[in-house]
Amino acid sequence: GNLRQWSREANEYLAALHRGCPEIWRLAGFFGYAATSRGPAIAVEKMTGPDGQMARTLAQEFNETPKDDPKRDALKQELIELLDDLDRGRIIVGDIGLQNIVRAQERDGKLVVIDGLGERVLLPLTLINAQAFRFQSMRRRKRLLR
Repeated sequence: GNLRQWSREANEYLAALHRGCPEIWRLAGFFGYAATSRGPAIAVEKMTGPDGQMARTLAQEFNETPKDDPKRDALKQELIELLDDLDRGRIIVGDIGLQNIVRAQERDGKLVVIDGLGERVLLPLTLINAQAFRFQSMRRRKRLLR
């Protein structure tokens, strides 16, 4: 189930923490694992909007912004800035999508990745090879900016 993905996410968060990369502020904090009445769970930092409710996803913001609205270009620019920060910190986000990115009041209204850290492959080349990391980063950018 989710256990392998949670392990990958925890490993990537811990790796970024260990490297001391300042870009870690672009990730929701990882607090560990917990037992619940519905089975094991991963505990992460709650990201909220200005109203104190759960933070809105970037997918929601794009869906509510008409295609001809200039705000859409500003959203794309913010996404590019987030991806630039992740690249600078060499943070691997293998399963990132607009629904995994939120605008968090806890980060002064900046975009934050809440899910999808780590690589889903058996041999994570992006972890050990800078060129593979850059290639994967470019593929991710193209997909997200479509």
